[in-house]
Amino acid sequence: MMRAVLYEAAQVLLTRVQKWSWLKAWAMNVARRRGLQKAIVALARRLAVAC
Repeated sequence: MMRAVLYEAAQVLLTRVQKWSWLKAWAMNVARRRGLQKAIVALARRLAVAC
């Protein structure tokens, strides 16, 4: 369940949140190189480590 919540939070941060942060900028760079789905997973993982 925690994995699903982290994935959803990362997806919302990348797609719905308008305000930019260093975390969103990092994930957008990953998305540009590897694709949106991999960027969401990478961001979810980073959120898990940060918490």
